[in-house]
Amino acid sequence: MIEDGIYLFLKCLMARELWLKFARWIDLMVPSFNSIEDVFEWIDCQAIANARRLIIETTCATLIWVPWTYWNAIVFWIVKYKKELMFDSIASFSFRWFCSRNCKVKKTITGWLQNLLMN
Repeated sequence: MIEDGIYLFLKCLMARELWLKFARWIDLMVPSFNSIEDVFEWIDCQAIANARRLIIETTCATLIWVPWTYWNAIVFWIVKYKKELMFDSIASFSFRWFCSRNCKVKKTITGWLQNLLMN
């Protein structure tokens, strides 16, 4: 199997596990995606408020970015990256990323971790 971006970020076992955890976390049905474009088309089709859409977009982008940093760390021997902590990194980075770009929205890390779409 060729390990292209689609495979690494959407199809491999690790990616599927991360997307499944994400679906449980946000309490939405998340389909199996065939491309990065599919991810953002799915977000666009959700009947949700704009603030929640921004949260999902941020978290989905983080769901792609964190595994990318993991694979780079492995390929280039940059740093030892613990795969077990990857979803925790996604939750933390997505919270910080969202809050830094949406200063008027008041979110707490506790609320974010419980269910990022609530409140």
